[in-house]
Amino acid sequence: MSVEASNLYNSIEEILETAKKANNHRIGEFNIHNRSLNKKAKGSIGQIVEEGIFHYPVNSKAEADFKNLGVELKVTGLKKLKNNKLVMKERLVLNIINYFDEAKVDFEHSSFWEKISFF
Repeated sequence: MSVEASNLYNSIEEILETAKKANNHRIGEFNIHNRSLNKKAKGSIGQIVEEGIFHYPVNSKAEADFKNLGVELKVTGLKKLKNNKLVMKERLVLNIINYFDEAKVDFEHSSFWEKISFF
């Protein structure tokens, strides 16, 4: 039986509290399905966070991860520069779209709007 993230959390505060519990831990501690931690494997850290920290299965639904709260989970790695500053390892993608379909609708009916709108 699959549990959706929307059924696990009743408030944004609950999501934040769950995330805070992961502070000062290495990502490998949450790798419950032994996903590749290869530096070139895109998405594996996000999948580890979804499964190991927030306890919901990876999916490819075109809706917010915590739909009932209108919250989308985004994860990216960090890298340390020579000057010791931390920067994002890669850009974050908010939505993947089908350009052919999206060109047929206005913004308020786009897949991106649907994903971020919950009222």
